Amino acid sequence: MSQAEAILKEAMTLSEAERAELAHRLFDSLEPEPAPNEVEEAWASEVASRVEEIRRGEVETVPWREAIEESRAFLRARRA
Repeated sequence: MSQAEAILKEAMTLSEAERAELAHRLFDSLEPEPAPNEVEEAWASEVASRVEEIRRGEVETVPWREAIEESRAFLRARRA
């Protein structure tokens, strides 16, 4: 049994009000998810920044096929 399962089993012995309070506290402990438009804006900014780096010659691009081959080789090595 995992630690989470053990804690859940113990929590299920609490009263409904205590479980609700526990659930509320656990939920509040999580970081909020960014709004979809915030994520889209952040990615748009990141893409624009990367394009500018390429235009200024600050980074070297890699051909798509080479990037895929390197990624596959990396994954194969991790699985081995």
